Amino acid sequence: MTRALIVGVGSHYGDDRAGWLILDRLQELGFHDCELRRVSNPADILDFMEQRQRLVICDACQGAGPPGSIHCWSWPTDRLLARQAHGTHDMGLSEVMELATGLGMNPSSVEIWAVEGQTWFPSLNAGAEVRAACEKAATAIWEKYADA
Repeated sequence: MTRALIVGVGSHYGDDRAGWLILDRLQELGFHDCELRRVSNPADILDFMEQRQRLVICDACQGAGPPGSIHCWSWPTDRLLARQAHGTHDMGLSEVMELATGLGMNPSSVEIWAVEGQTWFPSLNAGAEVRAACEKAATAIWEKYADA
């Protein structure tokens, strides 16, 4: 069985870097570049979906707990909070996953890891709580998927 493909969703807007920070740490731990993908738009995840593959999505979230909280959901889930789209062509993660499901594109296993953020301003670094949570999330993902 192949390792999971891990997709980090992020941007240069403060705590929204969480998905990318998790990928940075996973790369340091030994995941190969071919198993890690960075995207800025959740819709880009559709480019990486394959029905027989395990997919792990890492992202920031807001409204599910205090800053630095780590959440792990299996798709489908009603626990996934829809992110507000920023433009007329943007789709939030929940809309992308619903579209993939409707099109029969979902991998056999989809896990979503989210780190609760609070600062979303351009060019600011992620907060200390978020950076620490990203390290913990990456370690948990490594332990779960490194040998799978």
